[in-house]
Amino acid sequence: IGGATGGLIEGNIVATSPVWSNGEASITLSTSTGLTIQYQVNGIDDGNWTTGTNVTGLNHNDTVYARLTDGTNYGDEASVSITDGTAPSAPTISISSGTSGNNSYYKSNVTVTITAGSDGQSGANQVRYSVSGAQTIGETTTASGTTTANITITADGPSTITAYTIDKAGNISDAKTQVVNKDRCNAKISFSFL
Repeated sequence: IGGATGGLIEGNIVATSPVWSNGEASITLSTSTGLTIQYQVNGIDDGNWTTGTNVTGLNHNDTVYARLTDGTNYGDEASVSITDGTAPSAPTISISSGTSGNNSYYKSNVTVTITAGSDGQSGANQVRYSVSGAQTIGETTTASGTTTANITITADGPSTITAYTIDKAGNISDAKTQVVNKDRCNAKISFSFL
């Protein structure tokens, strides 16, 4: 936090970069003035200043306001916003159920589970997926806080699943794709002519 002026401010208040753990961030405030730091999160209410330098439990888009005091007088506030600008990792796509046939085909309906990838900052929040090819499912996004999705492939032929992880800040991962081949007859016959 820099740029606070007036009142008791003799120098800037400095905030460390956010440190993320389990979807929440923390920052440490410091000053070289010898004065005491007070802070608030997401608004300024004169009766709710907290004295301290460790601000925890922060989420994406929170704003921390800080000021200096000598216990009697108070300086102007400075602020810093907490942001997560880092994309999460791609999800995993795995076969949950299906009867294997010949040549990498399934001879039954295939249930596929999509699981959100990891996110070291605000945390994974949703998965987005679509299916094209023999079976089509338009782009679908799970509800907020739902990080897995199950889909069933029923159409014969190759179906391509494309999936993404979305974190709590709205960042989207790179795509993960997987092709599922289904043939209920599972009769793969090779002909050769002599």
